[in-house]
Amino acid sequence: HLFTFEYQARYGDVGSEHEMCSVLIGHSDQEPDPNPTEIAAWRYIGIEALSEEIEAHPALYSPWLKLEWARLMADHRKDIDAL
Repeated sequence: HLFTFEYQARYGDVGSEHEMCSVLIGHSDQEPDPNPTEIAAWRYIGIEALSEEIEAHPALYSPWLKLEWARLMADHRKDIDAL
């Protein structure tokens, strides 16, 4: 467990979120099996490529991912690189 953070975000007239998010890192040889009602899509992407995509196309990414990614890059990059 690296850290926990709280965030709130509105989605126009659709609704809002107010959540506590725990951030964990690790390594696995298993294929992810996300809940399709929670996750629309996923893919593997490199660290630098994700940073560039978030910068170039921020609307494509959830508010919590942008908050989490900024903190991961600022405070925990060495932990990620050590995996």
